[in-house]
Amino acid sequence: MIRLNVPYAEKDEVKKYGARWNAGGKFWFYPGDTLPEELKRWALKGEMPAGAAGTAGTAGTAGTGQPLPLMELLPEQESFLTVSQLSELIRDRYYRDPVLHAFTVRGEVTNLNEKIPQDGSAHLYFSLKDPDALVSCILWKDEVKNALAAPLKNGQMVSLKGALDYFPGQGRTQVRAERIAELGAGGASLALLQLHKKLEREGLFSPEWKKPIPGHPRAVGIVTSRSGQAIQDICKIAARRDPFVQLVLYPVTVQGKNAAASIVKGIRVLDAYGVDTIIVGRGGGSEEELNAYNDEAVVRAVFAARTPVISAVGHAGNWTLIDFAADKRVATPSEAAEEAVPDVMTERRRLQSLTRELSSLFRNQLLQKKRRLDVQRTALETWHPRRLLEKRKTRYDYLREKMTAAVQAVLQREVTRYQQQTSALNAGIRAVYERKKHRFELNVARLHGLSPTAKLVKGFGYISLAGVPLTSTAQAKPGDLITVRIHDGELEAGVTKVRRETNE
Repeated sequence: MIRLNVPYAEKDEVKKYGARWNAGGKFWFYPGDTLPEELKRWALKGEMPAGAAGTAGTAGTAGTGQPLPLMELLPEQESFLTVSQLSELIRDRYYRDPVLHAFTVRGEVTNLNEKIPQDGSAHLYFSLKDPDALVSCILWKDEVKNALAAPLKNGQMVSLKGALDYFPGQGRTQVRAERIAELGAGGASLALLQLHKKLEREGLFSPEWKKPIPGHPRAVGIVTSRSGQAIQDICKIAARRDPFVQLVLYPVTVQGKNAAASIVKGIRVLDAYGVDTIIVGRGGGSEEELNAYNDEAVVRAVFAARTPVISAVGHAGNWTLIDFAADKRVATPSEAAEEAVPDVMTERRRLQSLTRELSSLFRNQLLQKKRRLDVQRTALETWHPRRLLEKRKTRYDYLREKMTAAVQAVLQREVTRYQQQTSALNAGIRAVYERKKHRFELNVARLHGLSPTAKLVKGFGYISLAGVPLTSTAQAKPGDLITVRIHDGELEAGVTKVRRETNE
């Protein structure tokens, strides 16, 4: 078998020349010992096609069957390996070792998420351990029904037949399970179960020993790692809920051989320090990483503490022995902070809200009382004698003004009527006068026009004979003495000749 480096876009081309895809190992390879000329451009660096059987060794073994130093596989001009080249060489060694292609290993199941169904609908991830080591395993969902005779459980001792996979992109190894057989309960699980029963018989888990968590602590002790996420979560939530509470951290090692002793010392120191509540926990982890919290000394230290203890190890699915001995068990450090530190800020905001509501209610009640008092005062003042007198006086003034206005209105109407009648009478008199005057003037003019003397002014005269008006030539004869009357006197004249005119 010769491994190949094939880009995804060229996968169809290499298939035509006999290349194959290893689904489990996630790599391309040529199943023969001699690489065809068409596939040589996809050969890995350092990959040397094998010659005839028995004459040339496998790639990278120089025909001796012993691995060559990595630097001997590099081109002469290169003096270093890239990370990708190193990963490929490691992977190549994995897949060239036949022991790693098929083996059977015995160990105790741990880190299995038992909530994931084991019906072939999902991959199963777990670990196998013994007292000194631990390896990661995977059972592909397509293999579940054939590989399992009974459901897997944490703490179960099993024999696993499988192969080793190496993932260059992540730089990690993983056992790919092909068949799993149950061997019984694991030693670690049996020991943990026996310790649980022992401590339970001694009464360390009895509810009557549980102490109440203080409702308003002044100081809260924390037993956890100095640099873990747990202390950050606790500080953040405690500051939000009650910034006045004192947090006292005793930094400990949360996993490893010295973790149990460190945790025990932290619990005892904070218990003697005088805090009101102690939080013991960390931010989750695998079952192996939580072993310190299953230690008998840690459980007894939690039980012996006079200060109420809250355990916050792992998450909802992780239980340790101190969870049974603690006065309160929560899933996470964040929940522990919420349990240990009352939400004073929320209560304070609630108190401020209630204060505002009470003040508003008081102001509203006072305003209503004031309005009612004003209404009653107004009603009382309405019937006060002074108010009645003022009303009577106001009505008197009103009626007087109304009567005065009425009299003035009547008087004004009569005055207006008198003025109108006077104007009409004067107009009528003037009209009659003008008519009479005009008629008089006409009569005077007519009379003047008929007056004899009026005509004398313009050269006319009044002729008379012996005082008788002379109106015809027949009345006079030559020698008669006539009188001519003009406008400013009389003239005496004699007739010298008479000439009579006839009209025919």
